[in-house]
Formats: sequence, structure tokens, C-alpha cells
Amino acid sequence: MLVDEFSPASSLLPYEPIALREYSFLGRQHNVKVHVRPASI
Repeated sequence: MLVDEFSPASSLLPYEPIALREYSFLGRQHNVKVHVRPASI
């Protein structure tokens, strides 16, 4: 998971280049290993 200093922007997906141009406060992030599993029904 990509964890950004601006926590609402953290995501499993990388930023699109336009997002970094439009929102200069994004991009200060680091990788965190997470386990993903399906939800039980």
C-alpha cells in the first residue's frame, strides 16, 4: 500500500502524473506491506 503523508490520499494504486501536478501536497509517500483477503459473507 502506498501511504501518503496526506492520509486520505493513501491507496493501493500509484498516483497519476496529473494528480501530482494538480495537488502539490501529494507524493510524499512510502510503501507498507499489507495482507489483503476477501471479506467473509
